[in-house]
Parts: sequence; C-alpha cells; structure tokens
Amino acid sequence: MAEEIRETVRRHVLAEHRDTVADVCSVGRTVSASWSTETVPDPERVTTPLASQLTARGLDTALLDALATAVAATDATAAGTPVPAPPYFVVTSRGPLCRATLDDDRRLVVRLRLFTVERRPRAYRFRDPRPETCLKTVIRDS
Repeated sequence: MAEEIRETVRRHVLAEHRDTVADVCSVGRTVSASWSTETVPDPERVTTPLASQLTARGLDTALLDALATAVAATDATAAGTPVPAPPYFVVTSRGPLCRATLDDDRRLVVRLRLFTVERRPRAYRFRDPRPETCLKTVIRDS
C-alpha cells in the first residue's frame, strides 16, 4: 500500500511539475560545472551555491508547490503551511528536500537526488539525473 501511494505521489508531481524538477536538475548541473574536478570533498561546495541558485530562480517556492501537489496526491492535508525554510524546505549535500507533516501525523518527504556521496575518500559527485530518476518520495510514520 505505501509503495502504491509513493508511486502515485511521484506520478502526480512529475505530471504537474516536470519543468520545475528539470530546472532543479539544470541548477545541479550548473553547480557541478563550476568545480575544477568531477568531485568536491566539501559539502558546502554543493549546498551553498545550490541553495543560492534555487532561491535566485524561485525554485525553492516552486518546490513547495510541488510538495502541495504531493500532499494532495496522498488524499491527506498538510498539518501546517510549508514555507521555503527548514523544516519544510532544506538543501542537503545530495539535493533539495521538502517535507510535510500530514494531518494523520505521517511525514511526506520529497527529495530531488542530484548528487551522490562517495565514501572513501568522501566526495560529492553530480549524478546528472533526469526528472524521473532524481525525484524520490517517502511516506513514513512519525
């Protein structure tokens, strides 16, 4: 049942916000193109420019619109009004993440996985994802 809901959420977000997801992928590509090597060891080299560019392009707010679509696809409502700041929107070293607490106390997480972490030595690499491969959704009990 949970897998069906996750897939429904994913389909709805891609159907209504594919351009936003594609734009986020493009921002990730721009960030990684600024590096002199394929990887960077410092997560700040990912998060700082990524957050700055997402905000400058209005994608932080657009991702919250996608989160609203995701919430609606669960047939639930959000317990609060998501805003473009933690705990609802955050930029991690792997990419942006949006979270909503549903009215039944479950958590809905929409993650756009742009970067991967190599463990030894620790380094961040751009995944060069397409919208279909970057969007991940999770619904979990609180």
